[in-house]
Amino acid sequence: MEHRKITVLRQLKALCLISLCFGLLACATTPSPQARDTAVTGATNLETNQLPAVSVFFQRPSSEFLAKCQAFEQRSLLHHCRFTAPPLEKLRTAIEAQGLFAEVRRADDDIPYRLSFSIADFNEKTAAEVGSAALSGATLLVLPMRQTKEVRVEAKLYWFNQLLSNFDVSVEDERSVSLFTLGKDFETPLARQIAEKVTHTLQSHPELFSAQFLSRTLGATDYDRELKMPQAVGAFQVAGSRQFHHPFLGMQFHYLRPAQFEDAADVFVYPIRQIAWQNSAIAIEAELEAIREEISRLLEAEEFLAPQFSDPQVEAGPEAEPVVRFHVDYADALDNHFRSRVVLAVRGDKFVKIRHTGLASDPAAELIADFSQRLLEGIEVPGESPFMAEVRRGWAAELSREGGQ
Repeated sequence: MEHRKITVLRQLKALCLISLCFGLLACATTPSPQARDTAVTGATNLETNQLPAVSVFFQRPSSEFLAKCQAFEQRSLLHHCRFTAPPLEKLRTAIEAQGLFAEVRRADDDIPYRLSFSIADFNEKTAAEVGSAALSGATLLVLPMRQTKEVRVEAKLYWFNQLLSNFDVSVEDERSVSLFTLGKDFETPLARQIAEKVTHTLQSHPELFSAQFLSRTLGATDYDRELKMPQAVGAFQVAGSRQFHHPFLGMQFHYLRPAQFEDAADVFVYPIRQIAWQNSAIAIEAELEAIREEISRLLEAEEFLAPQFSDPQVEAGPEAEPVVRFHVDYADALDNHFRSRVVLAVRGDKFVKIRHTGLASDPAAELIADFSQRLLEGIEVPGESPFMAEVRRGWAAELSREGGQ
């Protein structure tokens, strides 16, 4: 399980992102859930067919790649192999220009998806090239020197430090070097060729960027397969769902009320991000605080009036699990008053969060109470995943080390 581990520091950074996401999803007056989820979690943009944001890195060549390089050099004195590459920024720009990813960063540790490269020149000098070099040297580079070499690329796709896939591509690098081309940029065209080959390979395997593939690779909960949700709950019916690209975020379901199309309730199922998740009282208290804080930040950023939170009401759910209900009232610049009702329930090591937002004048309290009760009766939540169990063990070990210092 060691290769599946994400460092505690990385997880804590992810927690900041996650709490922001849940704050953003708390208000119906913000953009659509699809647009919000894409911006915050890096999920595939369904409107432009772009893949999530990615960061590019250089990395040490693998032992297999080193062996190939050494074996190539040992063939003869005319075989040369050396590890080189165009500047990382040029490679980043070339990949960005392909338009495959929502964003391309350079060596950014905060981007979950990462493309790492090892690049080597495999140069076999032919008799023609040797002659061209001799003639060019005799004329002090007035006559051009022809060079042709194979550039091999070992590329690896990671999610943080978890390897998702690796693949090799190669391009042919042809150059004509002379006194008149000494300042010519040969690196940009090479970076473009590499970017074209790499993005073409990734386009052929879009499943590598799916939330389901990520969950299976990490050993996290595959909500799409394991979570059982009712398709209809009272007056509401499922109108869409999405599994997020971070295991901490779980899955979202969007329920619509056909009788009034704009009336919707969103349901989120995600793991409790606490070491001792069995202590539901502590877990709920921490989650409520995070939700309230991020709702306040979002509404302030959007210039809504200061939100007014009701006191949380705790009750027993269908399986005697704790269920907490509260609402938040706020208004926009046009003095439109809104109320967001939130229901937070514990199921095993996961939270089930229900959110409904509408005008404060809408009599939705009984409707949402009935919806949440029926939904919690019909939902089947999977147990703790190996991924979350390992993450929690890592957090516990880190706390133990800090306590011993």
